[in-house]
Amino acid sequence: MTYRAWIGSALLLTVPVVAGAAGFELPAATAHPQAVGPEVESPTATASTAQDEGEATEEPSPSPPVTDIFLIEFDTTSIPWQVGKVGRVTDREAYDNQPYFESDGESILFTSARGEQTDIVRYSITSGATKRLTETTESEYSATPIPGWPGFSTVRVEADGAQRLWRFCSSGGCSPELLFEGIQPVGYHAWIGSETVAMFVLGEPHELVIGELATEEAKTVATDIGRALHRVPGTYAVSYVDKSNGEPWTITLFDLATSRKTKVLQTPPASEDFIWWSDRELLIGHGSKLYLFDLDSSDDWQEVADLSEHGIAGITRLSTAPGGNRLAVVSEREQ
Repeated sequence: MTYRAWIGSALLLTVPVVAGAAGFELPAATAHPQAVGPEVESPTATASTAQDEGEATEEPSPSPPVTDIFLIEFDTTSIPWQVGKVGRVTDREAYDNQPYFESDGESILFTSARGEQTDIVRYSITSGATKRLTETTESEYSATPIPGWPGFSTVRVEADGAQRLWRFCSSGGCSPELLFEGIQPVGYHAWIGSETVAMFVLGEPHELVIGELATEEAKTVATDIGRALHRVPGTYAVSYVDKSNGEPWTITLFDLATSRKTKVLQTPPASEDFIWWSDRELLIGHGSKLYLFDLDSSDDWQEVADLSEHGIAGITRLSTAPGGNRLAVVSEREQ
């Protein structure tokens, strides 16, 4: 079986589907589900600790690109999607990036460069107002709501350059708390539950590390991964991009209940910032366009929207509102 991955606006490349697309089975939501898909591997069992001094880091960058965040509403009843309201969350000659909807779907957390460092800012969709949630001498990145916690986690670049995971109260009613003291440098992360987090740890190669808050234990389960980490909806699994075999890269699932991996499908060339649009659909950007893959019916990535007429190009990160048709899109400005 094959699927077609778009390159730019015209060229098509035919590459193999890794696991059969139509009717693909995700891991079960309950503990100890059966292994999924035809390709299964066992993870490494080593614990992730602090990286050696001098090891290369990737993000945050000392010279981040100029990026904008857009908020877009869609009518998805037919393909292509109908683009509704398009608004700007940010409009500055600066780095505004890494949007993440809060659980109510009415506000967005994002990273905002302010002078020599970055802070976490909340954008209210209703009022259009922004509020800085961190205002520190350190830099914070990748704000992510924590299930069951009245706040969010971030990657903080500390005074000595260490990049570790911290959590903050949204109301400011508690002091910032360091999580997993020995795990660094953390680049990105995703919560799989209230006590379990998947972390992208920078190194040669980059590692996927699963940490348990209750025990402070962590283990490396994959290497040579991309930066996009997402909980698979309705399951106890994390999805990530496997780059171990070079391009094309492969979206892969790691089931925490069985400690097994399943390869799902390949990404469009040079694209890695996928999200789950629904519990059965994956969404990814390439250039000014959005592409959808339906696990039940697709044999290829299907173009669903072209956002070029709205001044959106160089799409990277995406975030979708819970239970809605709103999408936050990061667009890189041409320099």
